[in-house]
Amino acid sequence: MSSARAPDTVHLHIGVPKSGTTYIQEILWTNLDRLRDLCVTMAANAYVDHTRAAADLAARRSGRAVTGAW
Repeated sequence: MSSARAPDTVHLHIGVPKSGTTYIQEILWTNLDRLRDLCVTMAANAYVDHTRAAADLAARRSGRAVTGAW
């Protein structure tokens, strides 16, 4: 059994193309160690996991790697 608890706050950014989404993702992934020091966690372990979850949420693609990723 995991001792992890649900976060108190979740921030979700869903942006249309050219809204700064890629910039935000790059800043977050580049600063993972600093974010962990501040007790901020990402919802996935790798960039590709975020991409798959976004595709699943937006129903843009399907397949084993995407379906259910969110």
